[in-house]
Amino acid sequence: MPVWAWQTNPPVLNDVAWTTPEAASIARRACYDCHSNETVWPWYSKIAPASWLITYDVIKGRNKLNFSLPLREPTELAAEIAEVV
Repeated sequence: MPVWAWQTNPPVLNDVAWTTPEAASIARRACYDCHSNETVWPWYSKIAPASWLITYDVIKGRNKLNFSLPLREPTELAAEIAEVV
């Protein structure tokens, strides 16, 4: 199976209540491609070896934190996100 077959966007089950429109805009622009089910897959994500790396990064990112799913332990996630940012 080609790796781009794993490049999916499952249904969005959650919408984060961002504190401001600016915060929502920044998160969508900077985080959502790897941390949501709203990934914009660029054309080069279909060509090896870029496809391998991009697909791996998105799957890993979604497993760590996915804004499209109900958040687990929001206080711990908030602290981790703040540390990373």
